[in-house]
Amino acid sequence: MVGIAMTTERLRIIVDARYACDAYPGIGRVVTGMAHALAHHPDVAHMHLLTNPHRVNTHLQLPAASATITRHQVSGRPGSVREGQQVRRLANTIPADWFYTPYLRLPWGRFVARTMVTVHDAIPLQSASTPWHLRSGFRLALWLAAARASLLTTVSHDAAAQITPYVWPHRPPAVIPNGVDAQFFAPVPAFDPHAHGISGPYALCVSSNQTHKNLATLVAAWRILVTEQTIEAPATLVIAGQFNPARDRPWRAAPDLQIVEIAHPDDVLLRQLYHGAAMVVQPSRAEGFGLPVYEALACGCAVLCSDLPVYRTTIADAVVATAVDDPAVLAQAIAALWNNPERRAHLARRGPMVARRFDWSAAAAQAIALMHR
Repeated sequence: MVGIAMTTERLRIIVDARYACDAYPGIGRVVTGMAHALAHHPDVAHMHLLTNPHRVNTHLQLPAASATITRHQVSGRPGSVREGQQVRRLANTIPADWFYTPYLRLPWGRFVARTMVTVHDAIPLQSASTPWHLRSGFRLALWLAAARASLLTTVSHDAAAQITPYVWPHRPPAVIPNGVDAQFFAPVPAFDPHAHGISGPYALCVSSNQTHKNLATLVAAWRILVTEQTIEAPATLVIAGQFNPARDRPWRAAPDLQIVEIAHPDDVLLRQLYHGAAMVVQPSRAEGFGLPVYEALACGCAVLCSDLPVYRTTIADAVVATAVDDPAVLAQAIAALWNNPERRAHLARRGPMVARRFDWSAAAAQAIALMHR
């Protein structure tokens, strides 16, 4: 085992990039964006990326190996004790000042390097639908990660408020807001929605099928819109994202509605979907940050989202926020924005300017400053 002393200038950082995979769509986006930004930061002397080829990654592109970037692989089954042991062994062999993980599952055992752990939210502890055993496991993992981390961070002030009560001793994590990938501000290739079963104008929801994403209410609201004919026909609801086959997909119980499922879209298709949508609807009941909303803004979409504190404090001037617990209320909000093209055009123009406030280079700079401190 190599003993490592902290540097005061340029840092050597290990990034646990195992979570850049389809199973962690949001966290994967975070670790990918941070890895690219850290790779270009002048205070980073060398970056080591830890990956596992058994974790399926169909679209996230990590930095390539170079003179200042080294890639390492572990081979244990994803989530296994063996995988965690391999990660810790590598982390304690590689000469580095910091080990950064974008998730709270810090492998067991002692780390020579200091550790920065990002916790994105405390939703599993605050959701009534979380089974007791998962709630207990998440709480223990959060407590252990906070106790062992040299530096605990999160992605918004609202997420910090969620997390702090479960950390002992109580200390709010440092807030480092997520960024928006540059690709979402760029033009996209031509898009044929009919090739994906989309007919007519469409509303888009980019989401996983976790319970707190509230997709059942969205489907119920869409039924109201179709039944009462309050939006033009034909209109399609497109639900795109990484879906867990073990969880319910409520739109599959409504085959009579014009709802299109697009599972596991790559980044090009995702951007095309954003650009082609009449509007984006994100009805989640809880978020730590909510990256799809910011990506939609960057693409110039009109966004209707939940009235959550994380959006009120960051992008209230660029979205339409609404209550999302009642399908009738949600349907009314969708119809009001759908039938107001001037309002949608204004939001589309405003979105990219607001989204540019969130930059991975700024996030990496904050992380580096905290490491130095």
